[in-house]
Amino acid sequence: MDEDQIRIEKILYDRVCVVCGKAVDFEHASAHLKVGSEMITICCPTCYDIYKKDPDRFLALRAVRIAANKAIGRRDAG
Repeated sequence: MDEDQIRIEKILYDRVCVVCGKAVDFEHASAHLKVGSEMITICCPTCYDIYKKDPDRFLALRAVRIAANKAIGRRDAG
């Protein structure tokens, strides 16, 4: 689990917006979208509109962020 994620009821939620990288509390996110077995977080309607235009781009950037966190040994990376 990545340090920027939180597990709620056995579902893994990101704690950062997949578009802008802003830290987001679970309760204050504009949207949670299921991607595989995980839920990505979007902080606001503007980021949601941007995400919908090119979701693959933002999912790829998210994968890079998670891999980088693992590589530098951040606690709970994965």
